[in-house]
Amino acid sequence: MFEWDDYNLEHVARHNVEDFECEEAFYASQRVEGEAYNTLRDKNYAFIGATETGRILWVMYTYRDGRIRVGTARDANKREKRRYRR
Repeated sequence: MFEWDDYNLEHVARHNVEDFECEEAFYASQRVEGEAYNTLRDKNYAFIGATETGRILWVMYTYRDGRIRVGTARDANKREKRRYRR
């Protein structure tokens, strides 16, 4: 269901996020839609979700060929964490 390659794995790793953490946050029971920007190529979506260990992430992704491709992920900032906890 997820599409991972060297590019997006390296990109999320720059933010100290692992691929499995993005997937955990995506499938978490509580998820809040976030703001994302679009490119000429892709319609992007974002969400704020928690990993199984409670780490709150902001994740941007797109759908490509029926798969979920994470573009970037990082720790949620204070404002995003407050929004998630509401």
